[in-house]
Amino acid sequence: MEDRKIPFFKRLKLAVFNLDSYQNFALEKTGVALKYFVKLILLFCVIIGIAMTYRFVNMANQGIDTFRNEMPDFSFENNQLSSKAEEQPTIIEKTAEGISYTLIMDTNIEENSDKLTEYTKKLDLYNAGIILLKDKVFVKVGTMSKIQEYSYESLASQYQIQSLDKQTLLQHIESINTIPFYMALYLTLLLYLFCAYLLATLLETVLLFVLGFFTTKISSVRLKNNQIYNIALYALTLPILLNAIYIPVNILTGFEVKYFQVMYTAISYIYLITAILLIRSDLIKQQIEVQKIEEVQKEVKQEIEEREEKEEKEKKETEDKKEKNEKKEEKNVGTDGQAPEGTA
Repeated sequence: MEDRKIPFFKRLKLAVFNLDSYQNFALEKTGVALKYFVKLILLFCVIIGIAMTYRFVNMANQGIDTFRNEMPDFSFENNQLSSKAEEQPTIIEKTAEGISYTLIMDTNIEENSDKLTEYTKKLDLYNAGIILLKDKVFVKVGTMSKIQEYSYESLASQYQIQSLDKQTLLQHIESINTIPFYMALYLTLLLYLFCAYLLATLLETVLLFVLGFFTTKISSVRLKNNQIYNIALYALTLPILLNAIYIPVNILTGFEVKYFQVMYTAISYIYLITAILLIRSDLIKQQIEVQKIEEVQKEVKQEIEEREEKEEKEKKETEDKKEKNEKKEEKNVGTDGQAPEGTA
C-alpha cells in the first residue's frame, strides 16, 4: 500500500468502514499512522472549539441582554456602589446553555451580616454568580471554584475607574469589537483542546496496544509491536468521530447519552480485536493458498518427471530398436558377400 498517497479523508473512511484495510495500515510506518492520528485529533478539536465558542457567544449575548433589561440603575463613585432600585436586594437567576448563574445586588447590608452568609450559600448552588455590595464584590466563576472577594477600591485603582453608571457601562460594552476577542478565544480553546485531547488519546492508544499485544499472543498472530500500535491508532477513529458529534450536541442542547464513555471505549476495543482476528484469518487463508500452490507445484513436478522418464524410456527404446536394426542389416550384408562353395 502506498500509504503516503492516500488522502486523509479516504484513510478515515477506510478506518471506519473497511476493517480489511487494517492489514495494510499495520504494514505502514508508525510515523505515517501518527501523522494521520494527529490530523484526526486536530479535526476533532476544531469541531469542539467551534461548539464551545458558539456557546460562549450565546451566553455573553444573553448576559448583556439580562444586564440591559433586568439590572437596576446604579452608580459608582468614591469606591462606593449605590443601587437605584426601589426594593433591595435585586436577585437575578438565569440558566443559559446548561449553565446556571445568579446576580445579587444589595448595597444596604453590612459586610459580616447574616444576610451576606445567606447570599454566599445561595451562590454555591449555581455554576457562576456575583454578589454586589456597597464596597466590595464576591465572584464565583466555576462549579468547583471558590468564591473570590474583591474590594471596589482595589478594582478602581487597577482599572483606573473614578465613576461609573449602568448606561455608561452598557455603552462601553456595546462599543467593544467582539470579533477579535472571540477569534482569540477560539484559537486559545483550540490550542488547549488539542494539547489536552492529544495527550489523553495517546494514553488510550497505549492501553489499546497492551490489549492488542495480548490478543495477538492468544490468537497466535505474529505482529510486530509497531504494527499492533498502528492498528491501535486507527481503531480510535470511529470513537473520536462519535465524540466529535456527541460533545457539540451535549454542549448546545444538554442532551446526554448514558454510558457514552463505556461505548466509546468498547468500540475501540472491538475494532482492535476484530482487525487482529481478520489479519489472522487472512494469514490462514494465505497459508492454505500457499499449501495448495505447493501441492499443485508438486503434482506438476511429478507429471514433468513422469513425462521425462517416459520420453527417456521411449528414446532408449527407439535407440535400442535402431541399434538392433543396424546389427541386423550388417549381418545381412555379411551373408550376402560370401562366395558359393566349389567355385575356383
